[in-house]
Amino acid sequence: MGALYALALRGAGAAELLGSLIPGALLLLLGKLSREAVGYGDGGIVLVLGLFLSFWELLGLLAAASVLAALWTAVLLFWGKAGRTIPFVPFLLAGFLGGML
Repeated sequence: MGALYALALRGAGAAELLGSLIPGALLLLLGKLSREAVGYGDGGIVLVLGLFLSFWELLGLLAAASVLAALWTAVLLFWGKAGRTIPFVPFLLAGFLGGML
């Protein structure tokens, strides 16, 4: 469905569609290489977002989510809860909602 949306409604070409899938594919590969330090769910969600967003929109979303995750990590360090793992998906959602505004 996402590929049909990208090609038909968004007017993306095949090359642009493949380009927007690269960040998700790289996150999935990073998850495999790091033994899921980066979860497969994060990579899968970014891969699907690549079907609906252009490459640059997706990079902006990833940048915003990374900044928000870094700020939350700083808060956790301040509270003395270092070493905890945090999910990335809520920060993707916050970045996506912020981008919609």
